[in-house]
Amino acid sequence: MRPTLLNDSYWVDMCHDVYGVKLNIERSISEFAGRHTAGSNTVITNGAEDPWQWATELKPNEDINQLGLMADCEDCGHCAELYTPKEDDPEELKAVRK
Repeated sequence: MRPTLLNDSYWVDMCHDVYGVKLNIERSISEFAGRHTAGSNTVITNGAEDPWQWATELKPNEDINQLGLMADCEDCGHCAELYTPKEDDPEELKAVRK
């Protein structure tokens, strides 16, 4: 979906060029709960083409009743699982909604 040019270093460089800010990504990750979400009794859904999918833990965490699901299909981008369902939606998307 995205060109390979739009990788992590591209966005870090863009922020520096536009805002004059040197990002400290590792500090932000540790400040905001590391790479783990703290909520419980949560289902987190993503589409395979969702640019935020990296922020979701897809491994189930039974200790806090947390589940991450991925709709791995074409045109399953950001919030696709929240769109009004259609008969011709991919089966993967239907499964995540269920």
